[in-house]
Parts: sequence; C-alpha cells; structure tokens
Amino acid sequence: MLGQIRQETLKTSGEEAANGNSAQFNSKTAKAIEFWLNVTALGAAGDYDFIVETALGDVGAVNPVWSQQGDTVNVIATGIVNILINRIDHSLGERYRVRWVKNTTEVTFDLKAAILE
Repeated sequence: MLGQIRQETLKTSGEEAANGNSAQFNSKTAKAIEFWLNVTALGAAGDYDFIVETALGDVGAVNPVWSQQGDTVNVIATGIVNILINRIDHSLGERYRVRWVKNTTEVTFDLKAAILE
C-alpha cells in the first residue's frame, strides 16, 4: 500500500550565478522522492549540472558527508526537469538535498520535492 505524499520547497524561484545547494530535508521514512526542477531562465549558452545527494545524520548536523545519488542532470534549456529516486523495498536514507554546479552563465529556477512515505 502506498503511503502519504508530502511536499517540500527546497529553493524558491531566483537567479543563481554560482555553485550552491538546496535546503536539505528529512527523508528517514521516504520510499521514493521526485524532485521538480523548474528552470525559467538560462543565460546565453547556459549550462548547469544538478546532483541529488544524501547524507547520514539528522538535518542540521554539523559537517555531514554528502554522497551523490543517481546520475548528474545537465540542464541546457528552460522547462521542467523531473528526477526520481525510488527505493520501494526500503527507506532512502536520512536526508537529501540537491546541489548545482555552474558551468557557464546564470540560471533562474525553483526546486521542489514530493516525498512518498
């Protein structure tokens, strides 16, 4: 039986001109997470990488060790990108975030996550 779905806003819409990462959220009870990346503006020849990461320990723990989950998503155009992390047979880990890496110009986007528990 599928559980409840909760939504987290990881980053509100705004321009980014440097590397960074989203807010992190507790995923201890998550079985699947779908990230919604809505890119509304991308500079000329823009190119950004988005990487889903997980870490052990509670949200807010000091100096966590983050590790990549899944493939790097390279964004070269505006639009909506969905990233699905799915582990129906067991929980996903303790917390997640999304990191972005600037390859060229600035990007404007917002980022949300739907968490199936």
